[in-house]
Amino acid sequence: MTYTESSIRIKGDINTVFSVFTDMENYPEFVPYCREARIIKEETDEIIIVEMKIKINGITNKERARVFFSKSDFCFKAEQLKGVLKQLNWVVKMKQVFSEVEVVSRHDFDLGIPIIGKLIEQLIIKKFFMEKTEKALLKAVKEKVHLQNNGKQ
Repeated sequence: MTYTESSIRIKGDINTVFSVFTDMENYPEFVPYCREARIIKEETDEIIIVEMKIKINGITNKERARVFFSKSDFCFKAEQLKGVLKQLNWVVKMKQVFSEVEVVSRHDFDLGIPIIGKLIEQLIIKKFFMEKTEKALLKAVKEKVHLQNNGKQ
């Protein structure tokens, strides 16, 4: 599998940052590529099925994922159930570092096409889609937390 990994430091409390990340139904309000998001099913208090409509580089796609939240560890994992890739997993881990929260986001993905697919994953999917969305999401969460910390949300 191919992967991307990005990190960011966000000034604020880990509970606030975790809350913004896990409020997926509101992603369309602040994540630039997310057009729609809705929870399809709540399996438990820590597991949901979410469906999102995303638009990246002019391409619109609907994705469905099972998301596992761990409030005690301040992390979550999403496993794609439906989408354009054969396999897509996303893990976000957070830890408080003084007055900031260090966030690490990692996407592991597989296009599902042998040999040539690996080349496409590395050259196109990773560079133009996965890295772009990962960095955009981290930036959007940082801005949302900043607004909340300054009483604007």
